[in-house]
Formats: sequence, structure tokens, C-alpha cells
Amino acid sequence: MEYSCHTICDRRAMTALVRALRKTVRKKATRRIKILGWIICALAAMMLVVPDVSPPMRGLNFVALVVILVVQIWGDSINGWMAQRNVLPGAELWSTSFYPDHYECRIAGATTSWSYEKIVLVAESREYFFFIMGKNHAQIYQKSQLKGGTVDSFRGFLEQRTGKAVERISG
Repeated sequence: MEYSCHTICDRRAMTALVRALRKTVRKKATRRIKILGWIICALAAMMLVVPDVSPPMRGLNFVALVVILVVQIWGDSINGWMAQRNVLPGAELWSTSFYPDHYECRIAGATTSWSYEKIVLVAESREYFFFIMGKNHAQIYQKSQLKGGTVDSFRGFLEQRTGKAVERISG
């Protein structure tokens, strides 16, 4: 059975992709960074209430606190926006055909053939499938655009071809 999928690489998709990387292959490093960020937030908040701090330094502490809080809370959205800015022109929409021995991605007149062995991890959310190739490289496929079978049959196809179970992630 041949499957195909069209994917639109917009900000929402890139945010989901960044979230998938964070929840899978970057899990350990992300946890450390989050803990460090919250510690710095606590220190900056304590510096706001210390009476001996000059007003310019207090203002600087407040700005640092706000910036760190924004990154802590909306980090996936910020990273997704940055990743979308790095997408090559013409690569905002791609079509992929999945064959038994490989799959082919077509963007803006170029076709790339990929082996299933290059996939380190396969993950899925409510709306997307993610092919994780490493800590900084992944591909995303919209479930709603999948043709050639059901989502369940495609999941089984991926598990068979990659030899890896599909990891479910929230978000």
C-alpha cells in the first residue's frame, strides 16, 4: 500500500515540531534548562525586594525576570517562529510519498529520497507524525492530509518499516 501526505510548514506546525523534539530527544537537556531558568527567576524576584538595590539595577532585574519568564512559558512558540524563519523559500509546502523501502519528499521542484533507517524516533501528536532524525533535525507530517489509508494503518506501516514503536506525545 502506498501512502502520501501533503504538509504545510507554517508557524503552528513548526511549533509542534519544536515541542516534539523537546519532549523526546531533548528531554533531559530541556529539564536542566527549565530548572536553571526557574532558579534565575527566583533570584531575580528576590533582588526586586532587596532594599539596598539601586533603581537602575532593580529595573534591570525586572526586565531580566520578564524576559526569562516569557522564554520559560512561550519557549516552544518562540523556537517554532525562529525555525520557520529558517525554512528555505519554496519549502513551505511539501508532498511526501511513502514506499516499502524508502520515502520521497518533494519541495519546490526538488525531490529527496530518504531511507527509513535514518529515522531515530517516530512520534505522534493529535495532529501530526514526527520523524526525528537527531536532536536538531526532524520532519513533520499532517495526519489530516494523509492519503492511502487510515492513520492507524499508517502507524503500523511506520512501525514495521522503522522497527521502532511510535511514541505518543501530548500537545
